[in-house]
Amino acid sequence: MNFIIVASSKNSLLNFRGPLLSILKNFGRIVCFCPKDGAIDCSLNNRLRSEKISVNDIPLQRQFCSPISDLKCVLNILSCLPNYDRVTLIPYTLKPIFITFIALRLYALYGSRISTVKFIPFITGLGAIFTDQQFSTSNFLAKTLSSFLLSEVLKYSNACIVQNSDDKKDLSSFCNSKHLDKIYVVDGSGVDLHFFQPTAAPNHHTFLMLSRLIPNKGIFHYLEAAFILKTHYSHVKFVLAGPIESKYRDSIESILENCVNDNIVEYLGEVENVNSVLEKCRYFVNPSYYREGVPRSSLEALAHGRPIITTSTPGNKEVVIEGLNGYIIPPRSTPHLVSAMVKLINLSNSSYIKFANQSLDLAAKRFNSHRVSSQTASIILNS
Repeated sequence: MNFIIVASSKNSLLNFRGPLLSILKNFGRIVCFCPKDGAIDCSLNNRLRSEKISVNDIPLQRQFCSPISDLKCVLNILSCLPNYDRVTLIPYTLKPIFITFIALRLYALYGSRISTVKFIPFITGLGAIFTDQQFSTSNFLAKTLSSFLLSEVLKYSNACIVQNSDDKKDLSSFCNSKHLDKIYVVDGSGVDLHFFQPTAAPNHHTFLMLSRLIPNKGIFHYLEAAFILKTHYSHVKFVLAGPIESKYRDSIESILENCVNDNIVEYLGEVENVNSVLEKCRYFVNPSYYREGVPRSSLEALAHGRPIITTSTPGNKEVVIEGLNGYIIPPRSTPHLVSAMVKLINLSNSSYIKFANQSLDLAAKRFNSHRVSSQTASIILNS
């Protein structure tokens, strides 16, 4: 069997899908199609090849408005299919899924061996298109087109993997009911409990938000909550980490710079050693209203044993049992975020320990990467 994985990042392929790749290698050859990853691309290629994974660079861009690059990606995938006898196509995240689906349907027009190709898309959250609640013609058209494509993807797939029950419910709403038994729910990507281990929390009240910095991740609500709380709890520390996406640099940088200069937040930028940042925080905050599968950073915070504040948005809420290891708040609500932060600050030491232990229990029993990867591999191999 040849497993062809189409992804938007080699780094995520290695860091988030490593245990799954290790299982699949026992059953066949792995070929990946990914865009280059900037300055670290060469080292990532070497790591992939050391794992005996073939690497093919494609000009995939995160934005949807890149038709020439997207067409080149389709042709790259299409041209490789005749080279293999038995193929399982595994694209993950929406854009790679759509590109791979188009290549597959083109191959079906002339490929005499289309019956030997399995197609198993892996939806890791429905993303920005299904997040934005503000109506605009462009958003409406994008959502309509994406809904249609997802219904076609499900129609022609052997199985479709999603990471939370809300995504399954939404897929069900615009797909033919006879295809619903193809949808399987797994518990996110899992977290490596050997790499992310429990650490003693500092006594100092330190909140951490770790994320790509875009508006839908709730960054402005976090900054606003920090500003409000600093007037009443001057001893509390607020830390922010993660890269600012270029599209939003102008709108985020000026506000963030003011908050840093006024000692409201400490901004660490993009961090390589996530463990070192998590072990220095006492509480983890994910105010995102972006449609996640299950957010990776929240899983890593669970593994460290941190209480978590997150929103009721699909995917995000999976990591919190309300009142037991954190608090679930409405999306886009700074007052609710402030209230939840105050609750954590006022936890007794014994209650904090209970919250921390519940987070560790969730990480071990539900989100262990080896358990999740075995679950995912079983779906892929048996579909």
